[in-house]
Amino acid sequence: MRKMQFISFTLMLLLTVSLSACSAGPTAEVICGDGICSDGEDASSCATDCDADLAVLPSSTPQPTPTEVIEPIGYITFAVYVSDFVNHEKSAQTVLALIDLFTANGMRGEFYLSGQMAQLFSQEYGEVIDRLGATDMTISYHVQPPHPQIPGFQGPVTGLPVDQTLAMITRYETERLDLETGGLIAGEPGGYRYLEQLFGKPPVAVETPRTPGSGFALPIFTRLGAQVVVLPGVANPQQPFISQYEMLVRPEDITIDRWQVEGVDGARGWWEMQSNEFSSAFDPLDRLQILTEAWDSERLPFVLVPIDEFSFYRAGPAPWTLIYYQDGERSGPKAPSFDLNAPDPSAARPESDQQAVWEAYADMVEWAGVYLEPVTSAEITVLAGATE
Repeated sequence: MRKMQFISFTLMLLLTVSLSACSAGPTAEVICGDGICSDGEDASSCATDCDADLAVLPSSTPQPTPTEVIEPIGYITFAVYVSDFVNHEKSAQTVLALIDLFTANGMRGEFYLSGQMAQLFSQEYGEVIDRLGATDMTISYHVQPPHPQIPGFQGPVTGLPVDQTLAMITRYETERLDLETGGLIAGEPGGYRYLEQLFGKPPVAVETPRTPGSGFALPIFTRLGAQVVVLPGVANPQQPFISQYEMLVRPEDITIDRWQVEGVDGARGWWEMQSNEFSSAFDPLDRLQILTEAWDSERLPFVLVPIDEFSFYRAGPAPWTLIYYQDGERSGPKAPSFDLNAPDPSAARPESDQQAVWEAYADMVEWAGVYLEPVTSAEITVLAGATE
């Protein structure tokens, strides 16, 4: 619908420009056949000059190029969660392709890296780190097993006195996490602080699960330099900018990730449904358009489009699931030491499926670049500051 509106608007504007050519100044010499519909000339007296389909501007006057200034109907954040250290080459390729996609559409993506993925890219895929920095993508931070902020892996910070708990949490954000033991590798940088060292500035946002230890961990992130915290379910339609632990809570009015349709059991991720009979019902661009156009608040909505990087090329659970959990449903965590060679419970998507997922995502990015205001946590902090 909006594409048709754009075409109609452009045609009308072209016609207006053409018709406006039919007006020479009052002192202009009236010459039929000079291509100018002057005062005193009309379609009956000088059809050559005054036919609306033929009228043109004088050759000495530059023809204006019609453009449409479209007021955004919302803000949108494309958040990419990067965690696949199992298929790390494919992970790196996907991040690079996403950087190209965002750059080509004049926007910034927000990449959530864990300490272990930042370490892996830095050591084996330096181009990823270079491109993330050179293209000014927004870097944020998240944790994944066996980090002790993940429920079921909290052993290293369980039962400690308050001061020791704070000290241990701080160590996990400054020293390297051992993926096999869940402990720390002394003398090697890691965690949130490692990303700061790698990119030259603190990650803007942090996302960790809400646990009984959050009251200890989140203030530490504030002190380390985080400005935004991801706390799903805290959004307030009346007031999008609220703070917790001295950080701005990332606003999320509309989320484009999973939904339920008739004939399908449970909510499903749109990336899971691009190659079956329900693909049209799981078109993420359609849902994005419908939900943003249906927004009825006076303020613009904040739209979040989150995705795991492995969702572009793997189907099923996260590739590292069986390293740290008993089964693909994560019904129970394993105890260390963890088998880093455990089977990958996910399956490679066929090339055609990968292409379908990619095209659906790219369609959202391209449409959002026209009709929405792309923002990341970095821009959201500016917007919040402007309202204070």
